[in-house]
This record gives sequence, C-alpha cells and structure tokens, in this order.
Amino acid sequence: MSGAKKRFQIEAIVTRDAEKTWKILEFANILTRDALQFVVDLQREFRNHIKYALECRKEAKMRYNNGGLPGCDLTTKYIREEDWVCATVSSMVADQSVEMIGPVERKMIFCP
Repeated sequence: MSGAKKRFQIEAIVTRDAEKTWKILEFANILTRDALQFVVDLQREFRNHIKYALECRKEAKMRYNNGGLPGCDLTTKYIREEDWVCATVSSMVADQSVEMIGPVERKMIFCP
C-alpha cells in the first residue's frame, strides 16, 4: 500500500440542529490525517464491541419498558451477601454545628 492514498470519509447522523451538523462536518477539516487514521483504527478495532453493547442496551430498554427491573450479576452475589461494616464517623464529620458570622437573615436560616 505504499504510495497509495488513503481516503477517509466521516459519516455522522445529521440532526435538525444546523449548528451541531456544522460541527460534525467540520471534524473532517479539523483533524489531522494521523488523528483520522486513529479514529478509523479505533472504529475497526471496537465496532463489534460497540455494536454488541448497543444491542444489549436496546434489549435492556425493552425489558425495562415492559416492567422489568435491573438485576445484579450473579457472579458477584457473594459480595452483596457479605456483612458490611462501615468505619466509625470522625468527630469532625459528626459535629454538625454551624457558626454564624454576621447578621442573621431569614433566607439564611436552615432548620433540618
């Protein structure tokens, strides 16, 4: 392929928003050839992974739209079933007092 010119074509979903469309089309003029080649390489390397992820996303959306709920990975069930213990709260965090400096205004009063 030495001496052969590589051609790149940037395709995008064109929206009704003229400003966004302009920005998308400008990538072809902004990116260097090396940057374009990098984008092409990324697309070639990961397009099947991206396609699979998008298909999974569509399936999940359909499940959720039909009343399904998200679940957890069964291989990590043991993590969720363990006894969890939190560290003790430091005195600085536990002390929730507030010091007012200056005149008090009604809009600045907070009552939990």
